[in-house]
Amino acid sequence: MARFLGRAGGLIVAGALVYLAVAEIWFGGANSILFRRLIISGAVCLALCPVFWILGRGAAVLAGRGCPRCGRRVGRGRIYCDEHRQETINEYRDRQRP
Repeated sequence: MARFLGRAGGLIVAGALVYLAVAEIWFGGANSILFRRLIISGAVCLALCPVFWILGRGAAVLAGRGCPRCGRRVGRGRIYCDEHRQETINEYRDRQRP
């Protein structure tokens, strides 16, 4: 969500600036209310981006990491618990054999 808000906010602000330049050159003036709304909405998205990033990281820490087969907690950098790790390796080897 944070990544989406950051990209959307940046695109909205960039689009507002392009709109301002194009409207001034070709149409003789930009709609100030529309420009202000675009800049404010882009700024709000950019301001919410770090908030959602921090909340997402906090939720990931609280949730922890679990084995996809049994759900037990696993250590940092691991995917499977000790029991299921060896089973997964053996299954992979069996599939690779002709």
